[in-house]
Amino acid sequence: MEKSYEHLKSLKEKNGAAEFEAEIPEAALEAHMRTELARTGRDLSVPGFRKGKVPEHMLREYVDERELLEAAADKALNDAVREIIKDEALSILGRPELTITEVAPKKPVRFKMRVALFPAIALPDYKTISATIVGRRTAAAATDTNMDAKAKANTGADEKELLAAKEAEREEIMNEIVKRAKVRVPELLIDQEWRAFVEARDADLARAGLPLEEYLKQIKKDEKSLEKDERALIEKQIVTSLVFREIKTQEHITANEQEIRANLAYLERRYSDRDRASLRQTAEAVILQEKVFDMLGAGIEAK
Repeated sequence: MEKSYEHLKSLKEKNGAAEFEAEIPEAALEAHMRTELARTGRDLSVPGFRKGKVPEHMLREYVDERELLEAAADKALNDAVREIIKDEALSILGRPELTITEVAPKKPVRFKMRVALFPAIALPDYKTISATIVGRRTAAAATDTNMDAKAKANTGADEKELLAAKEAEREEIMNEIVKRAKVRVPELLIDQEWRAFVEARDADLARAGLPLEEYLKQIKKDEKSLEKDERALIEKQIVTSLVFREIKTQEHITANEQEIRANLAYLERRYSDRDRASLRQTAEAVILQEKVFDMLGAGIEAK
């Protein structure tokens, strides 16, 4: 099978990111152009021809050659990137960052690709960390002379209080594990997430009719301090996600189909407006989270 790319060259690897350059051969580009022409021709009316039956050479007279080339290059680029990631056995985080350096009719498309590589993760002794934190709570509970009375009362307020305490304990456990873990997050990934944050923020401000300067006054920050704080938060969120995934992998924690379906049914009843694929991902994530914290001794007891 003919490759979607050729002349692949590894340029450099820096700050957890790898960079490549390559070409999409003219033949691959032309194949995508024919596909795009056929798609356009399905709805194009040309005197003397039925829709979908216009010859290719005539179709080219009715389309913008530059737009056709760009659409074909985009599809060809996606194919090439997927193939490079597979061929080079790259384990990546986030989205590849692509730059087309040359595109012209009857010539190969030249491009560069940067990817954030999955980092090495060195975990601390997470079981001991968890046991220490859970142990403090157990010791404190043992000295509470009202604990039995509270448990027997089992009021709604007690339920909420217990859940809040458990969630706080879980957060403390993960924060301590993350703090002691050794993970170097690729700068490229943080850059991507920061740009996504800025785009979403600016869209929200535009809808609210609130100038950026006013927003910064309200949160008592300038642009520089906001970026610094947000990038630090982004990094922590990424590290937390990676650490959680690594613990799950090391402990061989999985969710079976029966568990996922049961949780999915509950979520579908509660969030009927959300699509099923998204709810399924949430259902599996919740199950995995519960299993990880159960393993760490910080599970929420059944009521």
